[in-house]
Amino acid sequence: MANKIKAGSLVCMKNRKVGGQGLVLDRIKDINQYTEFDLSTAWLQLYDKSREDYQFKLVGPYSSLWAMRDDIKRSIKQTIYENHTNLDKQLINEFFSWNAAYRCLKEGNKVLDPNIDFCLVRWWKNPSDHTSEPATYYKGKTIWTCSGLLKNL
Repeated sequence: MANKIKAGSLVCMKNRKVGGQGLVLDRIKDINQYTEFDLSTAWLQLYDKSREDYQFKLVGPYSSLWAMRDDIKRSIKQTIYENHTNLDKQLINEFFSWNAAYRCLKEGNKVLDPNIDFCLVRWWKNPSDHTSEPATYYKGKTIWTCSGLLKNL
């Protein structure tokens, strides 16, 4: 279904009690091409402990790991912004936030490949957050959303 979604599509959130209603303003199918930077590999190097090129093999407490990841993400973003000043910063932030929240499983012991496909959606009917009530977070906002969560109306 996500393949049919494009700019101008009327969409809702699938697998929600209240699907909402929004309009896709833009779709980036591959954030790596959009940024001309291999964000997928960089993200895996930050989170996948099973990789040989994992960045933090000898790091101690979790708080220092979090701070070090944050510093590296900041430097990656700065490099991208220096090369491309017109990129949407909100999209790149959403890439890191979404993947850190939903692609690291079992406390980071299982890491899935990062999601690289996102849609910019203008919501005028709020979807729910898996409850029977619409979430106020989406009200009247334009938000980058993982394309896999959307379906055409």
